Amino acid sequence: MAITGFSNGFNTGMAGYQTTYTTTYSAGRAPYTQIHTTYNDAAASAARIAANTQMMTLGKMMSDEQKTMSQGYLKLNTIHPDEGIIGHINIKHRNGLRITVNIPIENQVFSFEWDVAKKKKQ
Repeated sequence: MAITGFSNGFNTGMAGYQTTYTTTYSAGRAPYTQIHTTYNDAAASAARIAANTQMMTLGKMMSDEQKTMSQGYLKLNTIHPDEGIIGHINIKHRNGLRITVNIPIENQVFSFEWDVAKKKKQ
């Protein structure tokens, strides 16, 4: 959250600056390019609003995630249409490349596959 806040602040501060390049061509002379930097209050304000919205959304997501994490391990549950459930599962496994979890629901089996291979550090 702190790094995102720093990044948003830096990007918001720079968002209002606009750079334009003007090249002038004269007969018999080399092209001449001028650089103009201006500050656009409207662009800075829009960036500030977007950054604030992003930070509020991230804060809400982190708050929700903390509540979800405290629910602990999943148990036998009834899940009704348009509902969801989030929790931890404890699976005995051996070292390998992939793990597949099959969840039977009524007459269907839902498979979820994860890549669990150890990644080489670059």
